[in-house]
Amino acid sequence: MLNLANARVSVHAFEVQLPWRTTSTKCYFPVITHRNTLLDNFLTAAICRYVKGCVTPFGGLGKKMRFSECEIITKLLLKYQKDLPPIVHSFIETSFVTPEDIENVLRKNSCCPTKEIDTDKVFKNVGAEILSTISTLCGDNTHKRISFGEQPTFMAYPWAALLIYDDREKFQCGGTLITQRYVLTAAHCIKDNLVGIRLREYNISSEEDCAADDGYVIHCMAPAINLGIEKIIKHERFSKFNFENDIALIRLPQSLEYERSIRPVCLPERQNAEYFNNYGVISGWGLTEKGKISDVLLHAEVPVLSLDYCRKIYRYNHFNSTKICASGVNEIDICKGDSGGPLVARLEGYHVGRKFRYLQTGIISAGISACGDERSLPGVFTDVASYIDWIEEKLEL
Repeated sequence: MLNLANARVSVHAFEVQLPWRTTSTKCYFPVITHRNTLLDNFLTAAICRYVKGCVTPFGGLGKKMRFSECEIITKLLLKYQKDLPPIVHSFIETSFVTPEDIENVLRKNSCCPTKEIDTDKVFKNVGAEILSTISTLCGDNTHKRISFGEQPTFMAYPWAALLIYDDREKFQCGGTLITQRYVLTAAHCIKDNLVGIRLREYNISSEEDCAADDGYVIHCMAPAINLGIEKIIKHERFSKFNFENDIALIRLPQSLEYERSIRPVCLPERQNAEYFNNYGVISGWGLTEKGKISDVLLHAEVPVLSLDYCRKIYRYNHFNSTKICASGVNEIDICKGDSGGPLVARLEGYHVGRKFRYLQTGIISAGISACGDERSLPGVFTDVASYIDWIEEKLEL
């Protein structure tokens, strides 16, 4: 009988050189299953050859092509010529596939939107267009359904982000990827020693995250990535005394390509939208200023409580419709979320072609510092739906 106890079939991210191209273009796939290495190489190369997908400045799917062949770019150049408005200039510049395309005037490659865009309309509210476009891609974790054991699978929450601090406690807050350029978090997490963002993480103490499937084939994510910070946008009326308007955005220095382990979460489409029913899901490493409770990503399903109930508990605080209140089934559940991390809801039939999507309803704001004992209090969350207009206003190409 074959002993599989010590068997290990390793799966790593790799690059495939396309043999039929004269340039040195490479195609990168973060997770490949090596049941047959030769077949995998062939299939990956075939995918790279025939699926020339890319992400447009608005966050939707596009097609790589010469900029002179992209209808929307040529129309904009003809319309404005040398008098390009800053927003149009930014759109064209961020449409280039690589930085080299900006320098090489004769061979610029753009990521051209596959759907028609009313430029007069979208440039008046870029943030709204970004969130509208990304709704076809967001909230997909490549899993049929999340089951609530102690630990989720390592790609269950591809939007999970860690905030990096220049401190003894390197990680103190979490966040969520909402576009290819922005991370959503809590305003109270913004400090002078905040230096970066980590994505594609599962086990903080491990350099490589792997898991075996039912066929004993081990799948490994590509290594976690640390990114710098280009810009921090904290809500102008945030109060550190009562945590009012506890919301912030972090702009990354470059746009990300979506993959199985890096994807955005969905956001509510309008203010005061009640997308959650009775339960929400929190996930994270239990990060607070005092440290963490786990090296491995945790999650829990938590019941959403009425604001009236929480007003009686947090008498010093002003509870209004911009907050959500939730508590764990037991004392430890609420500890599994990160300060600044997400409360999400699973929505059935949220988008055409998908059975369900995960949508962020809240940002963990307060109530987890004393979790896990008799002093445990319900968690207080910033209601994301109440701040959609603010988010749209701050998003840039």
